[in-house]
Amino acid sequence: MLLIMGLGAQLTSWSDTLKDGLIERGFRLICFDSRDCGLSTHLDAAGFPDFDAIERALANGTPPPVAYGLNDMARDAVGLLKALDIEKAHVLGTSMGGMISQLLAAEFPDHVLSLTAMMCPSHVGKPDAASLKVMAAPPAPGVTLEMIAQTAATFMLPMASPGFPTTVERLAAAMLKTYRRSYYPEGFVRQTAAAYADSSRVARLGDIKAPTLILHGEADMLAPVEGARQMAEAIPNSELETIPAWGHDMPADLMPTLVEHIARNARRAVTV
Repeated sequence: MLLIMGLGAQLTSWSDTLKDGLIERGFRLICFDSRDCGLSTHLDAAGFPDFDAIERALANGTPPPVAYGLNDMARDAVGLLKALDIEKAHVLGTSMGGMISQLLAAEFPDHVLSLTAMMCPSHVGKPDAASLKVMAAPPAPGVTLEMIAQTAATFMLPMASPGFPTTVERLAAAMLKTYRRSYYPEGFVRQTAAAYADSSRVARLGDIKAPTLILHGEADMLAPVEGARQMAEAIPNSELETIPAWGHDMPADLMPTLVEHIARNARRAVTV
């Protein structure tokens, strides 16, 4: 099973409970850092995206000026499978990784046995470029990774699941662990541009042939559940499971439930 993480998130962001549950059910897992993230290639020469130019291109129906698109990241995933000499795999994507996984299933159906997209936005609105410039700037003197993690956790807390409460301290500890492995906000910004420029994906959803499951929280503030319902309607042979009080995070107590849903959908690939 190929696991595709979300925006700016490293392979270490996958829940151990989720991974252990899938391994116990017989899956061999492939986790990786997407381009511009973690320990994968950092595209420093690409610079800061021009979000106004991307907006104009989307309005005019012309190719957006981005360093890469989500379709390129889907091709990265296919390239990884080929490098590992794996012809087909079950695919699990979360958040932006769910967007990438949908493109992977639509454009490369021969490589996808089943598809599960969790917390997947139907579209991404125009980001606040000024805020992203502040994020991507070098830390001011005296600013530590601990301080950056604390700030990020404070920002993320309102998006967490109301039914599975967490704390700023717990979120900050998890973020600090990943930041110590790799802190690269410039890549986060370019991945944000790729997600924003992804305007044609929804039109491609009808091309998905693999048994598909959309897992979504009814309390997701970042990716409203209405978008999940629209995607489920657009994908043939798809199922939608919405979970009350689940936000835009991966709480440990919810992971066993998600494992059961993911494994059940994968089994559909054998019978469909």
